[in-house]
Amino acid sequence: MDGITSGIKDLESLNKLLRDRVIYNKLLGGGKLNKYVIFGRYYLDEFGQVWTLGEQYEIPGMPIACTQSTFNQIYNTVKPDKFASWEGVCAIPSKADNCPWCTKEFTIEDVKTGRFDTINGKIAHRECAKQYEHEREIDRIIHQIMEFIYEDGLTFELLPNGYCSQPCCAHKPWFLCHTPDGDIEIGWRKRVISIEWKDNFKPFDMSIFESEDVTKWKRGIHAWGSDKAYEYIKKVKEFVNPKPEEKKA
Repeated sequence: MDGITSGIKDLESLNKLLRDRVIYNKLLGGGKLNKYVIFGRYYLDEFGQVWTLGEQYEIPGMPIACTQSTFNQIYNTVKPDKFASWEGVCAIPSKADNCPWCTKEFTIEDVKTGRFDTINGKIAHRECAKQYEHEREIDRIIHQIMEFIYEDGLTFELLPNGYCSQPCCAHKPWFLCHTPDGDIEIGWRKRVISIEWKDNFKPFDMSIFESEDVTKWKRGIHAWGSDKAYEYIKKVKEFVNPKPEEKKA
């Protein structure tokens, strides 16, 4: 316990401690390390791995380091009706790492009080990663799809995520796009893009999508990826805005 406590003075010493545990695990034949919890939020398991306590399960006043059994005793006293859940194996930034979004160097305080995620495989502050994903959704839906179809007269509003309202997805917006033809609601729904032409959109017959083997409803459709979403929205735009020769025919 003294070695664990003295080994987390800063990021450099913390990373050395974690590396040493991985080495010792291999030397001992695996799965034989003592188990500890540091900062009340990281579980160092018997294999040298690091797990993160779910954010909603954190409790204040935890010691810098304690055994797993001590952590359980304290936790069960404070939250006797709530089982502590560990999110999964996580990465701890090193002294040389910078957050790819805000570009700030990581510190031991980030480890004590913050949380981490990744941006394109690089470790980042969790809030920075959420901001990146927020901006990425705007780029994927508005800049890469809608603005190519409606080059003029397009505006949009951010909507709450229509698929998942949990912390894992709440920062990824859906959109209400105002076009010269009417409004379109659009957003990612796991592996598909949900598209719905609202009541004020110019009338058209959904039978134009009859050959598409996807989920459809009165004024909406699921698109398997950006290319299909572009295809569907462009098809409807062209249907409600026929060329002069098509009107004559």
